[in-house]
Amino acid sequence: MPRMPDGTPFTHTKSKYGYEIYFRGRIWLSGTYVYGYREEYSEEGDEPELIFIPDEKSRALLPYWAERGPLEIVQFENYLWALARLVPRDQVISVKSRKVKSVRGIASIKVSQYIATFECDSPVYMVKAVETMKSGTLHAGMDPLERRGC
Repeated sequence: MPRMPDGTPFTHTKSKYGYEIYFRGRIWLSGTYVYGYREEYSEEGDEPELIFIPDEKSRALLPYWAERGPLEIVQFENYLWALARLVPRDQVISVKSRKVKSVRGIASIKVSQYIATFECDSPVYMVKAVETMKSGTLHAGMDPLERRGC
């Protein structure tokens, strides 16, 4: 069972397969979103990913697998919804056409569901975003997403 930090608004709602844990609760998370390709999977036909890197204050409120340490990133369960609200269409096209490897920006996201699971023996955390607020400038670059998972 994931460790529940003090002050978390999430409550455990159900478990699947013993390693997929669902939580409910509404909270605003602040941090950095990144849309792009992972270096090792940047072959033709692969799709870019959208991840969210919570800031320290937000990360402190999220349940995590105790034996693996605190989480670093979360993925979006509603990926297309979040992508449409966080990354402008012209930047999606720039990444998909490989003119840039990634774009990143600062945002706050309101989430209503949180999932802790495993994929290829690596912890995976997902959120269902229900509202977004972007701040600052979007930055495009040739840096790929950080390696994680299998």
